[in-house]
Amino acid sequence: MLRIYRRHRTDCRFTSERYRRCTCPIYVEGTLGTESIRKALNQTSWEAASELVAAWTASGEVGKVKIEVPPITEAVQKFLDDADARHLGWQTIKKYRHLLEKRLLPWCESKGMRFLKQIDVDGLRVFRGTWDDGALYATKNVERMRAFFRFCHQAGWMATNPALAVKPPKVHGKPTLPF
Repeated sequence: MLRIYRRHRTDCRFTSERYRRCTCPIYVEGTLGTESIRKALNQTSWEAASELVAAWTASGEVGKVKIEVPPITEAVQKFLDDADARHLGWQTIKKYRHLLEKRLLPWCESKGMRFLKQIDVDGLRVFRGTWDDGALYATKNVERMRAFFRFCHQAGWMATNPALAVKPPKVHGKPTLPF
């Protein structure tokens, strides 16, 4: 359990660790999990220090704030909004929409998946198995799927990118004959 307190400066007229109305620095001490801590929070506002310590407690680790993970539908929408903001071509955005909104979201809904943490490598392999595309188009869809999950991983919503372990199908191209 973590406890916050003030360490008053020598020129401060207050001496109580619990006094909240001065501008002396705030410290934290205690344990969180197995980690023992005693350090300055670099805060002078009692409310801001309380919120910071509450965020540490919610994440279970000192110095890390738990990120609110959106549902799959919101993550897809944020990814598509980001693609618009990056000024990608309309054909590219159309292909992302087709893969994510027309294929991934209905598949997740049919499997009862609402959150990103429910999607794993095996699930993505099953999802890839539902495609009846040619090898080249399926390879491009795997690349698009990796881009979406890379976006989610970089946003901090997922610990790892499960799409990296999904292998694309083998493309057998026809050799080009010379003139």
